[in-house]
Amino acid sequence: MRQHANGATGIARVKVAVADLQASVARYRNYLGEAAVQGREVQFAGFRIELAEDAARPRGEGPCEVELRYASGGGKDGVQFLDVPFLR
Repeated sequence: MRQHANGATGIARVKVAVADLQASVARYRNYLGEAAVQGREVQFAGFRIELAEDAARPRGEGPCEVELRYASGGGKDGVQFLDVPFLR
């Protein structure tokens, strides 16, 4: 398993701001199938995308939060929120 210098072993979750939540959920269901989309979450092997409606976001649609996965000791159950100001 590869590990970053900060101890991270991968990405656990990416939160993506979208202008129209229902349209985005439908688009992911169309691309990936019903089983991959649960509510506002899109499940992949080892990580997930969480969709959040935010039509007024100054940067437009795109990633707005990231949680990193750690082998041990990093946050709750090996997952820790990463604050990345340029994503806001």
